[in-house]
Amino acid sequence: MENNFDCLLLASGGMDSTVLAYKLAKENKNVVILFIDYGQHCKDKEYQTLLQVLPEEYVDNVRVIDKVYIMV
Repeated sequence: MENNFDCLLLASGGMDSTVLAYKLAKENKNVVILFIDYGQHCKDKEYQTLLQVLPEEYVDNVRVIDKVYIMV
């Protein structure tokens, strides 16, 4: 199934990304939500919080990136 998203939102479930998600929802944007698991010890709590605070219409748009490797 093809999704034509308007934008990508990096989200943690914190105040900043949550407010932006509601702003985008109010503007009727089709948003893919990206949650990054970079090994943080509280990732499960962050992810569950994200799912609880997002606008309902965005919950199915959440994608998780894990095993992020940073090469310098």
